[in-house]
Amino acid sequence: MVHENAIEASSSVTSNLILVSFNASSFSNDSEQTERTLRTDTTYLELTRSNFLMDELSQTNLTFKLKNSLEREFKIDIEFLNDFDERKFSLQIPVSSGTKQKPITVETNVVIEIPELATFTEATKIIYTISMLPGEKKLVPENEGTLELQSDATYFLDF
Repeated sequence: MVHENAIEASSSVTSNLILVSFNASSFSNDSEQTERTLRTDTTYLELTRSNFLMDELSQTNLTFKLKNSLEREFKIDIEFLNDFDERKFSLQIPVSSGTKQKPITVETNVVIEIPELATFTEATKIIYTISMLPGEKKLVPENEGTLELQSDATYFLDF
């Protein structure tokens, strides 16, 4: 018998997804003296591999924080893929040009709830791609600026 004042147990788990920082030299090719426009990496989502936790998932909050003190604009593409590299969720974050004295900060929050949650939980990895957009100013490695990306996921569970 369930009482009207019954309390349902719920919990949350927060997991870091991406934590990277790039300086100006990360976007230049020293041997050819050219700029690289892409940086990409893959992060595996170990938590979504747990069927027990995913069966109890009621909501996921994704947070992406970027800080740009480089004098160039960027575009960040983030894709959540399954083991067969099928896209289950994606987003794109534009980042304006900043300076060392006045860095630009961008924060994006995404809430994923039922019914989209069922598709999202099929993702087992994140691939992020950082594209430096064309600009008039050439990045010089002596520039002390950086592009920083920090993200996490908070999974809300109902037991």
